[in-house]
Amino acid sequence: MSFILYLSSMSWIELSAGGLSIVLLLFCLYNLALPKPIPGIPYNKNATKRLLGDLPDLIEYQKKNGQQRKWFRLQNQKLNSAISQVFVRPFGKPRIVLTDFREMHDILGKRFKEFDRSDRAREAFAGIIPHQMLSMQTVDPRFKKHRELMKDLMTPKFLHQNSAPEINRKVNTLVKLWHEKCVHANELPFDGKRDIQRATLDVITATSFGLDDENSATKRQLDDMLARSNAGVKFTQPGKKVVDFPIHPLTKELDATLTIVESSAVGFSSPMPRWHYWILSQFPYLKNAARIREEWTRREIDKAVAAIPKDGSENTLAMRSALEFMVLREAAAAQKAGRPPRFHRRRIYDELFGFIIAGHDTTAATLEWGVRYIADAPHAQAKLRSALQNAFSTALAEHRQPTIDEITSTSIPYLDAVIEETLRHSVVLPIVSRVAMKDTTILGHAIPKGTFVFFILNGPSLMKPAIEVPETARSEASQGTKNRYGEWRADDIEKFLPERWIDVDDKGVETFNALKGPFMTFGSGPRGCYGRRLAYLQLRIFWVLLIWNFEFLPIDPELRTQDVVEHVGVEPCQSYVRLRKVAL
Repeated sequence: MSFILYLSSMSWIELSAGGLSIVLLLFCLYNLALPKPIPGIPYNKNATKRLLGDLPDLIEYQKKNGQQRKWFRLQNQKLNSAISQVFVRPFGKPRIVLTDFREMHDILGKRFKEFDRSDRAREAFAGIIPHQMLSMQTVDPRFKKHRELMKDLMTPKFLHQNSAPEINRKVNTLVKLWHEKCVHANELPFDGKRDIQRATLDVITATSFGLDDENSATKRQLDDMLARSNAGVKFTQPGKKVVDFPIHPLTKELDATLTIVESSAVGFSSPMPRWHYWILSQFPYLKNAARIREEWTRREIDKAVAAIPKDGSENTLAMRSALEFMVLREAAAAQKAGRPPRFHRRRIYDELFGFIIAGHDTTAATLEWGVRYIADAPHAQAKLRSALQNAFSTALAEHRQPTIDEITSTSIPYLDAVIEETLRHSVVLPIVSRVAMKDTTILGHAIPKGTFVFFILNGPSLMKPAIEVPETARSEASQGTKNRYGEWRADDIEKFLPERWIDVDDKGVETFNALKGPFMTFGSGPRGCYGRRLAYLQLRIFWVLLIWNFEFLPIDPELRTQDVVEHVGVEPCQSYVRLRKVAL
């Protein structure tokens, strides 16, 4: 009652003043919560007038197109600026989007102390592999130890003695499978995506653990095909334009691996990837996959411990897999520190699975795009096949496959060009993110400490005509590299054209030139793609054996949708192939 009497005693002026104060306070708070752009850097004007900034536009784009990473590239093209800022985290700082090759190359390669892996980049993998290098900044004391653990796996010796023979065996199994499918498809298209995914999974698993035929996804599929074929099964159906071959189940270990890899998509699409993945991990299907992965890894570690030389020597002829080398590194580190080896520590589990994720998902996606590109480029395909037949003339004369030694030791410039052009076009990891570790500048603009920077690896200057940047706006180091790389012509920058990587001398001799133009598919600098050498080796063996054995025929437009799926990398929703066997 007293409170009511108090209100009734207040004048209408006092009540109005109080209400106005509340309105003014709310208005001030609203303005404080609106996105605050960094001065001088272009942005979408509407974004600064709403609390959610650019987020509604990003969500709408993802709903319409099934992807979100391309949206970032489009902002710079829309604003016609090599640098822009977007507001995709409510109440957070703006994100800088950079699309200039020279400046990105300079920052990633030389200014890495100013820009380290961002929280966003680390959280993308933290839900799955929190103790892996991808989840760490370079300044993290653990990072150096993890690099030491993995250092053998990208050496030329390991790649050629250990990885190459395993890759060759698994790709040859894919060739046998596709030979069998060719017989039954009779030049009708069939789903090549699943076969590529399984073959690359076989490859990286064999490189990681060693994988026998009994557990090989591709070999099991081949055996199933042969059994059905011998039983008189017909795979084509009257009136159907595609052949739906039966799918043989994976082993539970490989199936669990793919389940976990596919779940990693939330790391790139969710605003809170760590928490999002934790929620997913409570579902029975993912919990079961994690359990199978854990048990499998434990068994393989125990096998590796039993296989390594007991005297601690690096007998690479006796050692077969990446895991055996990792176990040997742990044993050496333990001996140096005067402690018992801890072979089942989390960093070994996570580094191994990170090796599998990165080695499978990105290579599979690159090849899924690659078979589409090569089918659409009959001239490039014919030229590559001719180059291979000239380089491996003995194999051609003997009507056999090139050996792994022939594949890895023979210089074939046009093969290198096809690989590079496939990588340039596919860019399955189109965005790299960093965080400013101190107040700094990009293209003359002040960048406050803690600002996230997105580097677009398939935007203007790389896959689209470059956006002009005043030379004086560049860093001094960037200005110094002006003539190191060539520039792609605006009229054909978007075409699949392997010839762009070839130099021809006065005598008509062709050489591959990796500096002909901008290329950043693997990033740059100390945090560039760790598995770059392995990726090149895999692609080399895949392309040689596939083009040696098959002609990739054009696919009807209705089977060539441009829709994509975003996991770790960006892959096509469909990747049909029409094959014709090449007579050897």
